[in-house]
Amino acid sequence: MLSNLQIGDEVMTNSGIYGQIDDFDEGTLFLRISDNTVVKISRQAIAQKIEYREDWDEPKEMEKDEDWEDPKALPEGSEDSD
Repeated sequence: MLSNLQIGDEVMTNSGIYGQIDDFDEGTLFLRISDNTVVKISRQAIAQKIEYREDWDEPKEMEKDEDWEDPKALPEGSEDSD
């Protein structure tokens, strides 16, 4: 995976920092973490390449199981004392 990284790839470092590869040199990457901030890190510090889903903007609807109960719901017949 590390040998296949290219300029423009979005990655996450081992410490959880997200950024985009701005440039690289042998064992070093220049990672853009904001518009005006580029940090120099070891290529070995990359944990994974980030790939986004095509339907990122469309929220998935969660299906409720018929047996699902709201943990905050009051038992039947009781009233809220607040």
